Amino acid sequence: MYAIIEISGHQEKVEVGSRIVSNRLVTNSGDNLFFEPILVVDDKKVISNPGDLKKFKVEAKILGNTRGPKIDIMRFKNKTRQHTRKGHRQELTNLEIVKIT
Repeated sequence: MYAIIEISGHQEKVEVGSRIVSNRLVTNSGDNLFFEPILVVDDKKVISNPGDLKKFKVEAKILGNTRGPKIDIMRFKNKTRQHTRKGHRQELTNLEIVKIT
């Protein structure tokens, strides 16, 4: 059994025990979150009706917050000695799917 959920604008395919990384969620480590699935597949049976999906919940446990890899941004204009250098590291949250009910 697996489900497709939406976390901060991104859709993820999740199963029980899977670990996913999403954009930073403002919660504490060890808390449990509940998501409503967009789609559920159970024994080759696909459930996508919004009325039937209200019966399902996906429970996830927050493992902690991290930061992604550094992305370097470089702008350069030729012949004018003009250049700009910036960097960015995305704030991320690690989640583990506990159960789909």
